[in-house]
Amino acid sequence: MVVVLIAANFIVVFPLHDPPGVMIRRHGTILVATDFSAGAARALERATRLPLADPAKLVLVHVLPADAKSSAQADAEELLAQTLTTVPRSPDLEISSEVASGTPFEAIIKHARSLEADLVVMGRHGKRRIHDLLIGSTVHRTVRYGDTPVLVVNAEVTGPYRRPVIALELDDVSRRIVELGLSVLPSEIGEVDVVHANELPATELQLIASTGFEDDHDVGARRFLEDVLHSTGVAGSPWRITIRRADARIAILNETVSYQADLVVLGTHGRSGLAHVAAGSVAEFVLGEARCDVLVTRPTRFTFAMP
Repeated sequence: MVVVLIAANFIVVFPLHDPPGVMIRRHGTILVATDFSAGAARALERATRLPLADPAKLVLVHVLPADAKSSAQADAEELLAQTLTTVPRSPDLEISSEVASGTPFEAIIKHARSLEADLVVMGRHGKRRIHDLLIGSTVHRTVRYGDTPVLVVNAEVTGPYRRPVIALELDDVSRRIVELGLSVLPSEIGEVDVVHANELPATELQLIASTGFEDDHDVGARRFLEDVLHSTGVAGSPWRITIRRADARIAILNETVSYQADLVVLGTHGRSGLAHVAAGSVAEFVLGEARCDVLVTRPTRFTFAMP
């Protein structure tokens, strides 16, 4: 089961099969950042389990401090070579590794851009939540300043994603986020649940109750979601749509728990990602609190000048 969660209140269900003439886009170039930790090992394993394009390229990158000694370069290259021996080989997957230098998040972003990578895959460091290490962390800064989608791997890899949650809002970015979610899912995934969560002020709730506007609002939201999902070329039945009045952050986390989700897909707000969003933004909250993997993208590409 796939769960597509929107920032307001819905559950939509349809079989996820590639319809005639429609191809779900698969990633062709993936950058995997590694610090040789257990979390990085999980990220690499997840990257190799994704449904990739044919052919595809995977680049494993380790970043050294700018003032690292020459011996550190040789040690890093040796560790990268050892790490690559654990990757299953395929004639359709080109695998390589690189040692970079500088500030980790800057080097990762620069390499992703130079490779024109479709996806950056990173592991969460240590056993603590990202929330405990969020400010200043490499993961957080890569999401904040980068313009490539970032998959943060938190959980042990047991197989392909089967129970994802795709968090959306009722805006023109929704289709891109849905397509991003579809790109990392196997072709045969079952059905899709869509939830849209929106917490209205008490005054508006009173107005809805007195005017009967709620029915019209629900119909409009349902139509919007159906249009978005049909526009991707993936359609079917049955559809189950549920509208809830709830804080989107809590609704998303509750959904991941109740559905035992293994992935959350969502977008940041604004051209500059998390950097210029209020501290309580949905993306930042979910990135810090979710225990499953998190796939984050921004609405549009932009240029960040490295300091």
